[in-house]
Amino acid sequence: MKIQELKEKVFPLLRAGKRNDALQLIRSVESEALSTLQWIGKDTDVRAEVFANACQVFIHLEDGEPEKAVSFIDQAGDDEVSLGLLTISQIVVKEVGLPEGGGVPSTIDLCISLAEAGSKYALSKDSKKHAAMLNHNVAAFISPDFDDNIPQPLLEKGERAAVNSLEIRKEMGAPVGVSWGEWMVGIYSLAKGDGKAAIEHFSESSRVGDEIEEEKGRKTYVAWANLYHGKTLAKLFPEKRDKGMKLMRKAHSLFKEIEDDWSIGHAESLLERFSK
Repeated sequence: MKIQELKEKVFPLLRAGKRNDALQLIRSVESEALSTLQWIGKDTDVRAEVFANACQVFIHLEDGEPEKAVSFIDQAGDDEVSLGLLTISQIVVKEVGLPEGGGVPSTIDLCISLAEAGSKYALSKDSKKHAAMLNHNVAAFISPDFDDNIPQPLLEKGERAAVNSLEIRKEMGAPVGVSWGEWMVGIYSLAKGDGKAAIEHFSESSRVGDEIEEEKGRKTYVAWANLYHGKTLAKLFPEKRDKGMKLMRKAHSLFKEIEDDWSIGHAESLLERFSK
C-alpha cells in the first residue's frame, strides 16, 4: 500500500478523534513497507510501524504532553531510529492539520510544541542537524507563501523558529544550512516590513551560498537569495525597484541554468507582479 493511500484513510480518523481506529488501521499493514511522498526531503521507505508510532506522537501532543511524546520517541530504538521518528512525526503532525489546497496547518501549535521539546532532545543526542531542521520546519509551515499571507498571530513564532534554526546552523558551519537559514530569517524580516534587515539576511545568504562547492547547489541558494533580495527592493523601496527587478531577472537566469522548473515559474510570477 502506498503511504498516500494510507494517509487518506488514517488522517480523517485522527481529525475525528478516532485514535484507536487509526492505529488499528495502520497496524493491519504493519508488515508492509510504505513508500513516502517527499517525507524528510527525499523519497524514503517507512514501515507501517513507524507511521503508527508517528501517529502516537501526534496523540501525545494533542493531549498536551510533548514530554511524553519525546519519551515515546526515545524508546523507539537507537538514536538513529529515534531521531528519524522525531522528524517524520513532525511531518505527520503537520499533514494531519493541512487544509485542502495547502496553507498553514491547523496543527501548527502542535508542530511548535514538538519542535521545542524535540530540539532539546536532539541536542541531548548531539544532533544539531535535527534540532535545526525541527525549527526550520516550523518557520516553513507558517510561511507556505513565503513572506506573503503569514497569519499575524504566528509571525513572531515563525520568526523565533527561523532564528533558532539559523543560530544552530551557524554553530554547525555548513554553507548550505547557513545560507538557507539566513534566507528564512530574511523572509520573516520582509514579512514584517523590515527591509534593511531583510536585505542583510538575503545578502548574507547569497554570500555564504556562493561558498557551496557543488555547482547546482551553489546556483540554487544564490538564486533564491537574489530573488528575494530583489523582491524586497521592489516591494519596500520603490526608488530601488529597477535594481530589484535586475536581481530577480538574475535569479531567473540561474534557475534556467539548473533547469529548476518550479523555481523558474515562481521567479516569473514575481517578475510579472512587480513589473506592473
